Amino acid sequence: MVQYASLYDDYVPFESERFRGTHENRQFLRRWDKLNGMVWVGASHGKIPENAVVAGYEGRHKLYVGRADIMQSIAPGVVMPHRRACFVAWGGKSHKRAAYEVLCTAGEFVPIDSTNTLLRGTPAGISEQGEPLYIGRAKLDGSLISGKIQRSYFFCYIPHKGKEVENLVFESEIFIKAS
Repeated sequence: MVQYASLYDDYVPFESERFRGTHENRQFLRRWDKLNGMVWVGASHGKIPENAVVAGYEGRHKLYVGRADIMQSIAPGVVMPHRRACFVAWGGKSHKRAAYEVLCTAGEFVPIDSTNTLLRGTPAGISEQGEPLYIGRAKLDGSLISGKIQRSYFFCYIPHKGKEVENLVFESEIFIKAS
């Protein structure tokens, strides 16, 4: 049985076999979104809804916080309107997704300077094993790009130039929803 720590009173341990499909993960994630007051808006092909959270930049292009389905998980990543897609890191690669969701909930990125900071992050995705994933970002090659934080591995994974780049969490930032 795979178990993960949670800050929520309604947490129920679950077995990884229960999360074999994206449909079950999406239902579980919708519950987290509701509990945490997170608003995600469906979009595709580089479209950005009003009130979208800016994740960073690549050259002169703004990047936005997004998430998309990947290998039976739903992972936070980065929406690049100029490339007409959301990119998510998984399995050592950056994966392009034409259909995605964009975060439209106010908050801020803060440097991860302690485990307490890491614990203040709001779940924004779910791994194929049912582990919560968080929104992180890091600087790479002069760009500021968002990706996913997986606390069990202590890394922030960034989709960058076709690869999944691993950043230690203490060299990254995490998104914390406004109160």
